[in-house]
Amino acid sequence: MWSRSLAPICRRQLATALATSQRHAALRAQFHTSLRLDETVKVPQMAESISEGTLKSWTKKVGDRVEQDEEVATIETDKIDVSVNSPQAGVITELLAKEEDTVTVGQ
Repeated sequence: MWSRSLAPICRRQLATALATSQRHAALRAQFHTSLRLDETVKVPQMAESISEGTLKSWTKKVGDRVEQDEEVATIETDKIDVSVNSPQAGVITELLAKEEDTVTVGQ
């Protein structure tokens, strides 16, 4: 009888503890993301024979938030179009090339 009367309290405490733990995990993730240094998104390796392309469009602008692996630009070559994805989540702080600029792999 004693254990039955405590069971609802224990379940509530467990649910509260789990919810608090999830909130703390989310806050830790936000905090660690905010501590990352600026990272330049480089022109990716396209195909072995392709060393440059034309920056066709930016899909994001300065101030936009991006998630990891989200597309930020498109590069066009004579053979293929390549999506350029963000290596990590963050905020775009500067665009280092203009649309229609020629860009090289690793730039």
